[in-house]
Amino acid sequence: PHPTNGILYNPELSEEESVNFATSFFQEGYDIPPQFIEGVRKKDGAARANLGGSVVAGNFTNETEIVKNMTQPLAILHGEKELLINGDFFTDLEMPTLWRSAVQVVPDAGHTPQWENPDAFNQLITEFVTDSGS
Repeated sequence: PHPTNGILYNPELSEEESVNFATSFFQEGYDIPPQFIEGVRKKDGAARANLGGSVVAGNFTNETEIVKNMTQPLAILHGEKELLINGDFFTDLEMPTLWRSAVQVVPDAGHTPQWENPDAFNQLITEFVTDSGS
């Protein structure tokens, strides 16, 4: 787990926690866009707390079961330099409709590949839509 995972559900974030949380969405060394930090600052703390409460209470749908039972095409795009989600998580999942039978890794990107490498991200989305006939 990334160190910022512990603050994900905190209703109140210090300035340092806000910056650290926003920073975790990008690959190391990336120049963090100020609007991401501002977005973390403005996020309603009750939303974070409620999310944490629902996780503790088990009030969420098991995404592994959803993916296992999907009938429509599924694309997973994962940043090559992702800090928040360990790519090994996908290894053991049963995903019968996974596009190209593999998680698509977006080079030179972290948790926000659409921001860090939009050309590669958009190319994959275009190919997915084309291949799946959507």
